[in-house]
Order: sequence, then structure tokens, then C-alpha cells
Amino acid sequence: SSRVARLAKESNVPHFSLVSSGGANAKSAFFYPRLKGETEEACKSTGFRQLSIFQPSLLLTLHERPERRMGEAIAQSVMPWFNWVLPAKAKPIRVDTVARAMRLDFEKRWEEGSLAPGNAQVSVFSNDTIHEMGSQK
Repeated sequence: SSRVARLAKESNVPHFSLVSSGGANAKSAFFYPRLKGETEEACKSTGFRQLSIFQPSLLLTLHERPERRMGEAIAQSVMPWFNWVLPAKAKPIRVDTVARAMRLDFEKRWEEGSLAPGNAQVSVFSNDTIHEMGSQK
């Protein structure tokens, strides 16, 4: 993702959206949150006029993925049963909900004219905010 961000910046793309992960932290002792945190930091350092970072919880896919990830498959089948007890920041989220939130974020920036030079901004969207945004039509 950071390589794609660099290429986008070199092509003068004014806005970049990144799907990261809840709990992303470049200083984490755990591999996945550290990797996601490092990717976020790399994207921030590219200097986009607008950078939107989406930090969803467990992503629920609409179709089976070609590669099998045992832990992810178990989590996807078990986690929805616990939705009612999970706080909004930890609830699993469908990939189409994340995509809708990303689209709405971009459309809002476009309408506001905030993609113009001089309006540098980094926005981080937590899982509960993504749920809220993505539930809009």
C-alpha cells in the first residue's frame, strides 16, 4: 500500500484512501498491527493533500477468497454471533460497507472543494464511524 501511495503521489493524485486496521500501531509488538501502523505512517509521509485512513475491525467478505486463511475464516463465521455484545469499534464489518464509506468520504471532499491545493488534511475513520457512514445510502 505504501508503494501504491508513492506512485499515486508521483502522479499528482490529490486524495488517497487507505484501508488499514483497527489497532494499527507502528510501535506494536505484534506483527499485523505494527505492519498496518507502519503503512499508515508511510502514507502520511508522502504528503497527499488529503489522506483518508479507514481502520475497520474484522472485514466480512461477500464471497470466498481464493486463498484460505484459517483464522480469518473461523473469525468470520463466529464473530457475527457476538455482534450484540461487541462495542461498535470491534464489530465485524462488511467490505461493501467500508467501500461505501470510502466513496462517501471522497464525494464529500469533492463537493466541498477540499481537494484543491493548500488544504492538506489526514482523516482517520474508526470502525464505528465507518459503520455509521457506510449505512447511509
